[in-house]
Amino acid sequence: MKIAYEKMNTVLEINTNCVNSLIVEKPGFLHQILMELKQAMEGEESHMVVSEQEKPVIASKVVSVVTDFVGFTLNQKSLLTKIISELDKTSKNELYFKESQEILAHIENYIMNLTLYFPCELTCERLNTQNLLKSVGISIVDDYETLEEQLLTYMDLAREFEGKKLFIFVNLRCLVEPERLQLMMDTALAREHQILLIDNVEY
Repeated sequence: MKIAYEKMNTVLEINTNCVNSLIVEKPGFLHQILMELKQAMEGEESHMVVSEQEKPVIASKVVSVVTDFVGFTLNQKSLLTKIISELDKTSKNELYFKESQEILAHIENYIMNLTLYFPCELTCERLNTQNLLKSVGISIVDDYETLEEQLLTYMDLAREFEGKKLFIFVNLRCLVEPERLQLMMDTALAREHQILLIDNVEY
């Protein structure tokens, strides 16, 4: 994978065998890079290009950027959407299909029974497992003791449900002790994750 930005002299070529690092000491320039990256991630016009095998790709599909570690949560909309989609597929396999249909029919009957004494005739859309799963407020248990554990779990889940990605962490090194960060990076590399650390100072 490569990341090119017209205002950088070099193209970032992501090495899969090590933790990649980008140091941007000029504050204004760091902000420009992050803004261009944000626009690329949101599908807006950007001067930053992400490519694989020399072909441009949709940044949001292959890159995940974390800048806020205080408010960071595993329960991100894109990830939960993929998890619900996989649960929906599971509900339709041979093991669960009959039970799923019985539950849906039971809920529909229950709803219709609730309307028996209403002074008007009511109707509702046909219930399906995906809508049912969305309605119950599914969330990922996010009670990790350390930021490193939380981020490693996030990387694992993102790859499982969204595919292989480059994880970009901005100024993570100023928040985690060097020894603990080294252990996290070693674990991430052992799990074959791709990582780019962007910092505003040299460590």
